[in-house]
Amino acid sequence: CSCGRSTGSISSASGGGSLPLSNLEVHWAVQELQVVIGTHFDKISDLSSGWKLKFGKIEVAVEVPKRIHLTRHKLLAREPNGFTQYCRKHLHGKVTAVLQPGFDRVVVFELDTGQKLVFELFSKGNAIMVGADGKTEKTFHGEEWKDRVLKRGQKYSFPQSTKLDPREMEEKEFGGLFGEKDVIHSLVGGIKMSGKYLELACVRAGVDKNA
Repeated sequence: CSCGRSTGSISSASGGGSLPLSNLEVHWAVQELQVVIGTHFDKISDLSSGWKLKFGKIEVAVEVPKRIHLTRHKLLAREPNGFTQYCRKHLHGKVTAVLQPGFDRVVVFELDTGQKLVFELFSKGNAIMVGADGKTEKTFHGEEWKDRVLKRGQKYSFPQSTKLDPREMEEKEFGGLFGEKDVIHSLVGGIKMSGKYLELACVRAGVDKNA
């Protein structure tokens, strides 16, 4: 991948042909992207696969659902699609926050205009521009689920989940995950983290995942 400043872990997770980022990997990618806070959103360009965002001298490469990271590489732009053209015309302002709501595979760039640029890094992946009124203005492609609709004029809502955010869960909530299932299935079923990292947590804690 074209990870200029990214850490090795994010680089290896984001390489060409790799699986989409996990929730934890998105968390660390978002930490790296904090450097764009305070800069102006200048431009969005189409790449052969995904987009390049320009914030002053800082550039970010995005390919949904596989990767999002800082880059210093010169990436070849192509003719902008409808989503890119719309963002170029209507999206503007200074970045006030880069967030990962609910520890989901979602990255949000918030601007001082009240607008948001949202990248969903799950399923097929998507990109959404949200207006200051909280309504969807433009999507890379429209989608509809039982609990939410991605469509112009509709209120944008983040994915809903009953699983716990590991950054915010309390000990009582954590303890409530365990019952008749073994440890690893209890963790996977209750916490927003991939199984490989939960298995690693078991190893580090000295706990038999099959207990």
